[in-house]
Amino acid sequence: TPPYLSGVITEQHGWQCAVFPGNCQVYPAPGITSLLAVIGNATNDPVHAGSQALVFSGPGSSGNAYRYFTGFETATDITMEVWIRALGGATIGNVFVPLENSAGTRAAAFRIGPNYSIDYGLVSAAWVPSGKVANPGEWHHIKMHLNYTTKTYDFFVDSEQINVSPIPFYTATANRLDRVHLFKGSGQIGLIMDDLNIYAA
Repeated sequence: TPPYLSGVITEQHGWQCAVFPGNCQVYPAPGITSLLAVIGNATNDPVHAGSQALVFSGPGSSGNAYRYFTGFETATDITMEVWIRALGGATIGNVFVPLENSAGTRAAAFRIGPNYSIDYGLVSAAWVPSGKVANPGEWHHIKMHLNYTTKTYDFFVDSEQINVSPIPFYTATANRLDRVHLFKGSGQIGLIMDDLNIYAA
């Protein structure tokens, strides 16, 4: 199989939503503007690029969403980039974005955690604060560079590399990238995601 390049997913096709699927919707910019106004968020910049974005929301209920990719079965050096905007207006629990194989084994992950802290996932299911905070009125650029040979990854927020040394994979047995997974607890209102891009070196 030749190397796979997703291209920037500006129109967000291909998401599969499970558990309260209404919490996972692709909205055009005017619809996101209306949603932001309802929950009391700033209505500027409803999408990062293009005309629509994925909204992962639903205060008071949990949710799961998946975006599968093919062509990375043998890739060992993979980069994921995405733009996210936190949705405010609810008690902050957690909203997680792990990179997994099809069985759900995580290699790398980040989350918007308590007090909007942007954290990265560490082996043994620990979460490490990046020192960066997600502002619900702003888009943040997240980048993760995964090495499936060394079982480590690097984590970047807004073009700044957060880790000093390579981060061990969340799960040491992670063997390949098949999907991006979004999930959240019942107390978290969620996030907007745009311009997801995954590519192999």
